[in-house]
Amino acid sequence: MKSLTLMALIMTGLNLSGVEPQRLQHFASVPPQVRLYFANLCSGSYEALFTDNEKGFKLLTTTPGLTPALLELANHLETEQEWDGYTRTWGILSQRTDASISEQGFVRKKLEMLLNRNADPGGSTFKRLGLTFLGHYPSNENQQLLSLYLSDTNGGPLHADLTEEAAASLGRIGDSSSIELLREYAKTRKPLPGTKSRFYETAVTALAQIEARIAAASYSSAPSVSSIAQPQHSSIPGTPQFEPQAREQHDPMPWSIVLVTSLAATALLWLTLKKRN
Repeated sequence: MKSLTLMALIMTGLNLSGVEPQRLQHFASVPPQVRLYFANLCSGSYEALFTDNEKGFKLLTTTPGLTPALLELANHLETEQEWDGYTRTWGILSQRTDASISEQGFVRKKLEMLLNRNADPGGSTFKRLGLTFLGHYPSNENQQLLSLYLSDTNGGPLHADLTEEAAASLGRIGDSSSIELLREYAKTRKPLPGTKSRFYETAVTALAQIEARIAAASYSSAPSVSSIAQPQHSSIPGTPQFEPQAREQHDPMPWSIVLVTSLAATALLWLTLKKRN
């Protein structure tokens, strides 16, 4: 009965948590099949989400417009302490990428309240999946909070150490300001020879992701060879122009010179003939 009541509340758009937007404004535009999967989630019919190659789960993580409804559902399930449904709902939210700034702020504020504090099962789940959630939204605020969580080992009874989730999310959205923090974190998690540490491996991967983004951004902003400025000819009067010199052109020989030369040649020929005679 409780599940049916919950489903009715969600479908009618009743505000359950005060998360903005307060009503399921876009829910009417969601395709009928996705609405059915959402109803399965509300009613606790979780197996329906994972049949047919997890089709229901995938649609709930990718269909636009569902994040407000999912946040309201998660908050209601937390109030009712229905941790199974709460975990599954946050599992979906942690994979979505369309949260608004206000919705990110809601998640961030809740994570700030739980920072370095032992949490109950619900809080432990929220901290783990909330950190993953923020890893889809690059911003200074999200990056700063994730950096603080690199030292949070008070994940609660279910997830004692949540630093791995923070490091992984920093790898997805962090910039150069996170590099030194991740390097220090990696040093503290470096395994002994012959052993492995998933925390260390996550930190190394995160560093590689950030450095790759920085390199890609630097490459894309560098001027290409074709765009390098070529020497420009000055338009200022009197400025020497460095252009290939054209073949020197000579003015035509004046006719007076031609005439004098012809007369001289004629006179020379006449004198030569006269001497022979």
